[in-house]
Amino acid sequence: MRSVQRPKRMTLLGSDGRRYPMMCKPGDELRKDQRVMEVNRVVNAILRQDPEARRRQLFVRTYSVVPLQAAGGLIEWVPNLQPYRYALSPLVEEKAPPLMTDKEWFGNKPATDAPID
Repeated sequence: MRSVQRPKRMTLLGSDGRRYPMMCKPGDELRKDQRVMEVNRVVNAILRQDPEARRRQLFVRTYSVVPLQAAGGLIEWVPNLQPYRYALSPLVEEKAPPLMTDKEWFGNKPATDAPID
């Protein structure tokens, strides 16, 4: 796993006797990750209400995020999890060509002394 924060993988033994794989991420702000999982749970509730989504068994796989301090916490380890970016990038590139290349975007900066209208 490549990351600047150097997360550690560990397994916790629950009071039910089951083992729970977790990732300990020191120095990383996890409150935003926790909010994203809450949004995904709402999306799943909406998908369960839609007959077509139920028929197609559509859902977003959620996982536990436990911020323990301002910078660090635990994340449930999910085998074979693929980030949204890697799952959606090919679809976006196929369906919607980029509006601007990076060179165009970063090359069109206004001069710092130019007046703003």
